[in-house]
Amino acid sequence: MSSILTVSQLNRYMAFKLKEDIKLRGLLVKGEISGFTHHMRTGHFYFTLKDRESSVKAVMFSSFASRMSFMPRNGMSVIVMGSLQVFERDGDNIIIEVPLTYTQATLGAEVDIPTIDGPMKYTIPAGTQPGKVFTIKGKGVQHVQRGGRGDQLVKVSIEVPTNLSKKQKDALQAFESTLEDKNYSRRASFFDKLKDLFK
Repeated sequence: MSSILTVSQLNRYMAFKLKEDIKLRGLLVKGEISGFTHHMRTGHFYFTLKDRESSVKAVMFSSFASRMSFMPRNGMSVIVMGSLQVFERDGDNIIIEVPLTYTQATLGAEVDIPTIDGPMKYTIPAGTQPGKVFTIKGKGVQHVQRGGRGDQLVKVSIEVPTNLSKKQKDALQAFESTLEDKNYSRRASFFDKLKDLFK
């Protein structure tokens, strides 16, 4: 029997699978526009792209919609460039998980963060730990009862490399041998607490 997923777990899994498939980046899709809506408060375009057999819901965020040289309309045949993305929502906040490499987390890096307004550059500071959550103000969903928007919460995960060659393993072991307790503050704290238990 298949395991039962929560909605949040399904969202995270789908977001991971979509990000993993390079064929789903920079898609060009041809179809006819229907159900077009221009949301005046946010500036986003909402529409359905369809052909004779299928349809897909789409949104063009305001950062792109504002640069359009024409106003889309129902019945218009278009070629749309975009990507498939899944965003987890908590109230008016958007939550995403961003996988980093060990090197990116250790040294810091500038990474592309997907937002509902389109991708943006975000600087990850050096020494970022797994599970760290960064807040990008005003990148969430529009508040219904008041002005302004929620935030986007960026949760960091560290992707551990696999299928290492002997040369890569030796290099990692050589690097590990140069490290001291001061380089692992959380581990040092853990073992200090452990020692206190056995005093």
